[in-house]
Amino acid sequence: MTNDYFVYYLLHKPKGYITTTSDEFNRPTVLDLIKVPERVFPVGRLDENTSGLIILTNDGQFSNMLTHPSHEISKTYQLTIRGFLPKPVIKRLESGIMLQDTKTAPAIVKLLGRDGKSETFKLTIHEGKNRIIRRMCGVLKLELLDLKRVAIGFLRDENLGVGKYRKLTEKEIKDLSVLVGLTGLIDKLIMDL
Repeated sequence: MTNDYFVYYLLHKPKGYITTTSDEFNRPTVLDLIKVPERVFPVGRLDENTSGLIILTNDGQFSNMLTHPSHEISKTYQLTIRGFLPKPVIKRLESGIMLQDTKTAPAIVKLLGRDGKSETFKLTIHEGKNRIIRRMCGVLKLELLDLKRVAIGFLRDENLGVGKYRKLTEKEIKDLSVLVGLTGLIDKLIMDL
């Protein structure tokens, strides 16, 4: 295939799938979920036990720009933990915490609700380090019951079912391109939407 045009899909990844194009252990990958004629790959990653939104594309430059740390593209996760989130822990998340030899950037915390045994909240970060949310929870001694990515920058889709995907709209592609500085290439990037 020649790259005369690029495509962009948003997938709601279920738990149990890995974000790679192939796996030496024959585990299911996100490509098993997306049946499109183009050869696409995931932008960034979500670990096997995390569900949520991920972009797939055949545009390497767009992918590299979207995942490069210098662009600080935010990602919002919804977490459910056993017990409750104490105020001192919220303050630590909001000021950054030490993970081995590096300190995380400040996070944005928004409490969503409690039931008798757990609390759900949103955590917005812009770092893409491997398993960073799980590592943060480990340092803070939070027992994570569920983890889901609900937004990539401004990109959200509460109506996209688990395991389902859709093409990004022209506006979404343009807005993401503005975020990563690819505005001059928009006309070439968008075809067949």
